[in-house]
Amino acid sequence: MTIQLDVPVARPAEDDSPSSIAKAVRVLRSLALAGDSADGVTHIAALANLPKSTTHRVLAVLIEEGLVSRSDQRYQLGPGWFELQSALSSSEWQRIVRQAKKPLDSLFETTEATVHFAVLDGADVLYLEKLTARHGTMVPTRVGERKPALCTALGKTLVAHADGAIVHSMLSKPLPMASRRSITSPRIMLNQLSEIRRSGVAHDFEEVQPGVFCVAAPVMRSGKAIAAVSVTRVGSNATTPADAAAVRRAATEITRWVEADG
Repeated sequence: MTIQLDVPVARPAEDDSPSSIAKAVRVLRSLALAGDSADGVTHIAALANLPKSTTHRVLAVLIEEGLVSRSDQRYQLGPGWFELQSALSSSEWQRIVRQAKKPLDSLFETTEATVHFAVLDGADVLYLEKLTARHGTMVPTRVGERKPALCTALGKTLVAHADGAIVHSMLSKPLPMASRRSITSPRIMLNQLSEIRRSGVAHDFEEVQPGVFCVAAPVMRSGKAIAAVSVTRVGSNATTPADAAAVRRAATEITRWVEADG
C-alpha cells in the first residue's frame, strides 16, 4: 500500500466550539470516569473542560432525560443507563470482547504483564478490556478510555492495517504528542506502519508515558483489522520477543473465534 503525503494547506479559521451533543458527551464521559468522586458542578465542569454555567445547563437536560441523577450536590449516571447497558450487552464490540476472553486470560497468565484489548475509533484507540495484577500497575489506562492511536502499539497496528484513505487522513494532520518520545514525523510513522504490516506486531517505546512499553498485534476478520491485543510492561522491563510471540498467538486465536462466529 502506497500513501502519498500532502503538505498541509492553511485553512480559514473556523468556529471549533463544541456542539450541544459534544458538550453532553463530555459531561457524561466525565461522570463515568470520575465515578463516586464527581462532586459538584465545578468539579464536573473542570473534568469536561467546559464553563460551569454550560455544565449546569447540560446536567439539567440530562437529568430530565434520565441519564443523570442528583443527590444534594453530587451527580451520578442515572437509571437511563440501565437501558443503554442492556443494548450494549448485544453490541458488536461486546460480542468481540466475549470471544476474546479466553485468549486474553491465557495471555495474561503466560506473560504476567498488563494485557489490553482495544478497537480503533476515529483517531483514537478505545480500550474494551484490561487485565492487570491485583495490586495494579502504573499503566495509565482504563476500560472505556481513549488514547491517541498513533501513540500506542494497539493503535499503530490497527492503523497499519486500515484502508489507505484512513492512513492518509491521519498522517496528513499534525501527529499527536502524548510524550516526548511520541513520533511526530509523518514519514517516520509511515515507514513504521509499513514495518508493522511486514512483522505482524507494533511497538510503543514510551510513546504514551515515560517508562511504559507495549507490543500489540491485530485481530482480523475478512482481511481487515477489527481489534488489537497487547502486552504492556512498566519501568526497565521493556517488552521482549517472547511477549511479541505471545501477543501474535493470542491475536491469531481471537481471529479464529471471530471468523468462526461469522
